[in-house]
Amino acid sequence: MLKNFARSNMGFTFLPYFVVSKEVKDGHLIAIPIDNTLLSSGEAHIVTRLGRHLSQGPHELLQHMKSWMKAL
Repeated sequence: MLKNFARSNMGFTFLPYFVVSKEVKDGHLIAIPIDNTLLSSGEAHIVTRLGRHLSQGPHELLQHMKSWMKAL
């Protein structure tokens, strides 16, 4: 939603570069780096319940998310 807001020339938004990298490469958005310690220190976490056994679908989604997040 925030990317569409910016692409519509209605304003700007603060997003991590990996979120907009495709749109920047395609020329639909521009990215302006911000030198700010607080904004540069964002983290993401996957939280699961200890000992919970997931069925195949959710388990595969969790594995995909874990590998995707490691790539970041």
